[in-house]
Amino acid sequence: MALASRTMLLRRLVALTAITGAVSLNNPQKLRTTARFSGQSCRSAVTRRSVIRYTATDPLVIGGSGNAGDDEKIYAAASAAPPSGLFGARSSIEPYLALEIPVVDETATTKEEEEGSSFGLDLEMRRPGGFAPVVDASGKTQSKDWLHCLSTWPQSYVLRRIANPLASIVVWSSLVAAWYAVFNPVAKPLGTGMHTLVGGALSLLLVFRTNTAYNRFWDGRSIFGSVATAARDVVEFAGLYRREIGVQRADRVASLLKAFPIALQLHLQGFRFSPTSGGAPSAAEATDAACVGEKEVLRLFRRMGGEGDVIARDHFVRALRKSPEVAAALGVPTDLKAEEALDQLHRLKYDAPRDPEAGVGLRELAAYYAPLDLWRALRRAGAETRDAVARSSNMPLCITTSIAKEIKGVAYAPDDSFTVRERLYLLKRVADLRSTIARAERIVQTPVPLHYARHTSRFLSVWCFTLPLCLAPTVPAVVLPVVVGLASWALLGLREIGLLIENPFRRSLQLTQCTDALGREIDETLALHR
Repeated sequence: MALASRTMLLRRLVALTAITGAVSLNNPQKLRTTARFSGQSCRSAVTRRSVIRYTATDPLVIGGSGNAGDDEKIYAAASAAPPSGLFGARSSIEPYLALEIPVVDETATTKEEEEGSSFGLDLEMRRPGGFAPVVDASGKTQSKDWLHCLSTWPQSYVLRRIANPLASIVVWSSLVAAWYAVFNPVAKPLGTGMHTLVGGALSLLLVFRTNTAYNRFWDGRSIFGSVATAARDVVEFAGLYRREIGVQRADRVASLLKAFPIALQLHLQGFRFSPTSGGAPSAAEATDAACVGEKEVLRLFRRMGGEGDVIARDHFVRALRKSPEVAAALGVPTDLKAEEALDQLHRLKYDAPRDPEAGVGLRELAAYYAPLDLWRALRRAGAETRDAVARSSNMPLCITTSIAKEIKGVAYAPDDSFTVRERLYLLKRVADLRSTIARAERIVQTPVPLHYARHTSRFLSVWCFTLPLCLAPTVPAVVLPVVVGLASWALLGLREIGLLIENPFRRSLQLTQCTDALGREIDETLALHR
């Protein structure tokens, strides 16, 4: 009976010792730690966060009265039993239990921490090559920019678009004011009752029209967000399975992913490669399906007034205003002045501000030209793919087909690291890319119903042209054209904004920023897996 009691007590002590060791392992160790491996002691100095090797040692011999043979049998049974619970089963090959334990040294510091301890307050104080504040050159308007907005009113793009109808209304108002001032007709004034009565309906028409256009604008931006998400997933997957896919195949997939958003942008803007255009290949270049390179940029450079190696800035700005299609190919948005757009593009391509007085050189023009970026990306994907895309009437669709073919050509790995599951996942992401083409084409190919747009235009014109007749008897002749002009400018401008953002892919969205940022991310992601 006494022997059974002693045996039970020893079992409880062994269990208590194991629990105490497990609890001590959960506590983070600090500073210097001594580990025992295979009966030998080693001392390791740890820094901020390191890993030490903990090894279970031989059981201690507990002295005391009683039968020592029984105690040795108990320890032998405890050592033979596999560990369970927190540590799991022990391998039969390794005689000792090994755990990776993170050790944190809260007192150790590094050189970078000594230079600045606040991540959010010392960004500008970092040495070159470290963190730096990002300059926002997107042209966002803030409340404090009200004076700048007023001073740049004459250069407004919307004002230039509505200049003809607005000038006609102002001239008509001046004639009505002069007629009333000279002849002073004794006629009963029309009054403002009619304009007040129908003004609410006109406001609803304009608001609904602008709201519909903004929804289309936001849908367009969401589409390019979906393109970025799908492309990042595909290139991440291609990088992770680079060995199974193949280095050259992964690089071709990355090049096609970089070309897709540029091709989608040009496709929605109405561009496509044509061997019968000004960029047709010569006899010496007959092996190329289409000649999109330095020669085409040089022809564009000469057409925009380039003399020598530089286009004067003023000539370049005037050429952009005369050729909206060239401005679209260069990525110049409509909501920025040409000078601001050039500075934004220069920061995007060269990561540096642009000299506002400098002209535009040939190399700078080539850096902004989106078709050239597309051609370079397609050349890296292979001559056969490049020629197929150049001949296609739907470039982004042909690119997604080429990506799907590359994925289909990947053989299954013998170790089952790349199976039908991985292939179907990649094809699903390619299908997501293909679906963005149809979503974007729906916006471009389905404008707001013409009946609605024409009725709104006629309604607004009648309202603005009859407004001087209502205000002439009560408003001084000198002030009448100004009052009517301001009211007409507000209403015509609101309608014009709806027309501008109805097709967001033309020049409303700043797509060059999206395509360039996505291209850099694709290169960086693939480089991380090399």
